[in-house]
Amino acid sequence: MPEPTSASSPHLDSRTQWVSIFSLRLAGYVLLALSAFDVATIMFPPDFFNPQWEFYTLGKLVDKVPVPLIGLALVFYGGLRYRRPLEKLCLRPLALIAVIVGVGYLLLIPLGISNSIRLQHLNRAQQSLQQNEQKSRYRQLEQQIQNASPDRVLPLARRWRLVSAEADQDAPEDVKAKALSQLQKNQTLQQQQSLAADKTKQQQHLKNSIKWIVGALLAGSCLIYLGIGANKAFLLGLQ
Repeated sequence: MPEPTSASSPHLDSRTQWVSIFSLRLAGYVLLALSAFDVATIMFPPDFFNPQWEFYTLGKLVDKVPVPLIGLALVFYGGLRYRRPLEKLCLRPLALIAVIVGVGYLLLIPLGISNSIRLQHLNRAQQSLQQNEQKSRYRQLEQQIQNASPDRVLPLARRWRLVSAEADQDAPEDVKAKALSQLQKNQTLQQQQSLAADKTKQQQHLKNSIKWIVGALLAGSCLIYLGIGANKAFLLGLQ
């Protein structure tokens, strides 16, 4: 006795495959469209030749690259099967765009390294400038306290919170000594805090540099691989 579903089974399997592949490709096109909006938002307004803008733009592009990678993989899924003629015509240009974008990511690597080094030098110069400004302010305040008259020492020390409330009973010379001692402690503490913050900033900068440069290498290689693979599938499908 023949099985009742044997005649219709191939047609149902084909229909199921078409629906599954169509859904995946539709999701891929949506992801590519969203990626295009993301890139437009990241790139505009441009500020070329600004190392900070170029460096962090590279980081944003690398952070966003998983979305177009998934989108391309979904669009290219299934080769030329279940594709309309217009979609087949668009497949090869899309593969070429993937290769071009992948090459672009690889070309961004030297620029990212250069900008990373430039930003590191700029951060060090800014750190040195801030430290010099802090030292200058403390020297000025120290000179004001040292040159202050006996009746001005206590108000000046209170203004900068260098003495406690009990200092009212102290002699002006004792107030001046306590204020100068506290000023030196404040300067040392601020220098330590500034150095710790700068060290943390440098470490974060190094982590971002490695992450984004390696990410650009992987993203570029993967995009080129997807584009070349899709182009080969297109050519084989025409044979």
